[in-house]
Amino acid sequence: MSAKVIPRVVDQTSFLAGLIDKYKIVEHIDRLGLVADDDRTQLKIGHRVKAILLSGLGFPERTLYQAHQQFEHLNVQRLFGAQGICAEDFDDNALGRGLDKIAEYGTSKLFSELAFELLTREGLLGKTLHIDSTSVKLFGQYEGADEDFAVPEYGYSRDKRPDLKQVVLTLVTAGSAGVPLWYQMDGGNQSDKTGFHDTISRVTSGLKETQDFLWVADGALYSKKHLQASTIRWLTRVPGTLKLAKQYQQQTLPPDDVPELNAKNRGMMVSAPKGERWLLVLSQEGRKREEKTLEKRIVREEDKLTKQLNELSRQRYACVPDAVAAAEKFIKSLKWHTATVSTDWHDEKSQTPGYQLLITIQRDENKLCPDYNACGRFILATNDKDLTPEQMLTQYKEQDSVERGFRFLKDGEYRLNHIFLKKNKRIEALMMVLTLGSMSLS
Repeated sequence: MSAKVIPRVVDQTSFLAGLIDKYKIVEHIDRLGLVADDDRTQLKIGHRVKAILLSGLGFPERTLYQAHQQFEHLNVQRLFGAQGICAEDFDDNALGRGLDKIAEYGTSKLFSELAFELLTREGLLGKTLHIDSTSVKLFGQYEGADEDFAVPEYGYSRDKRPDLKQVVLTLVTAGSAGVPLWYQMDGGNQSDKTGFHDTISRVTSGLKETQDFLWVADGALYSKKHLQASTIRWLTRVPGTLKLAKQYQQQTLPPDDVPELNAKNRGMMVSAPKGERWLLVLSQEGRKREEKTLEKRIVREEDKLTKQLNELSRQRYACVPDAVAAAEKFIKSLKWHTATVSTDWHDEKSQTPGYQLLITIQRDENKLCPDYNACGRFILATNDKDLTPEQMLTQYKEQDSVERGFRFLKDGEYRLNHIFLKKNKRIEALMMVLTLGSMSLS
């Protein structure tokens, strides 16, 4: 007689708690021996981290100071595997002191220790690391920020909120699974061009096992000064503003003459600076998307030019040379168009007599051709002599793994990008803990 199967409903909190337990996050933190200075509760730091994760991921509509409210109708001792604790133990003071201890230990250090152990145990480390950064907006002045931690400042805002102070969050993910391996928070005006290389140096010195890995990043990594002095293997996108890169992207090149890399992309190796290998990629999907964007830009430019022409047609000039000079100034401003110019004497009793400019514009295919050629094209660069063109493209496409982590952290549903803590060291620790959550759900 077969045993009767009894269905069991697992709620979101139990599911998340199971993941946290599976990855042994609490156990690892508790092995570090971190103890908060609390007189009222003896909660372990690991339990506080688990509570923050359950609150932030399981009940995203609640802020940190409401965390204890979600545990009021749950079996807290069973949920946390500890006797003698209750929901009231997880108030904002207890969680805040827990964050203080994490910050003092070192957020990047703690995260990398947890992540490296997990990735190694689960066989997810691979041999490729992807790095990227984003800004996190903050609500507050933070005038007394602790200089030992990331200082909220005004800077380039990816959220289009330059009116708010921010910090810059950098993640490093490992392997094709894109599981976060490294977390780092910096001040709000940190630049990717220097920040990436600083992070890579910290990772390779802190995690010796990653020194032979291939580092993949967007164009912010491309800096001849830093890359030439670096000993890492790297793969990045070449900024399209470089003169040589622009020449390759804008050249007339029949697509059929370029070998296929896969069903959607073609590519070929091109001459590159010493010590580098460049791959020119032609993306079919990128071309369609960028052609539409270019056409919108041209139409907006034509609307702007039409207004200028209307203004010029209303002006009167005393002589032909003055009119021609005004026309030449207008023609020099044309990016994608040519102009046909004539003058006419305008003499009406109700208006000031003088020469009137008659200008018509047309699209210039010779001017447009380079920009249309560049649509869907980009260049990848590496110092790895063994990577094939197909491997270069595949590894770069996996850069989206970091962006997936950012989308989770900045998802409006979870409100993880709305932080109201007063201490900047607690902000750094809280974002680290929430990034642990994204690692658990990867």
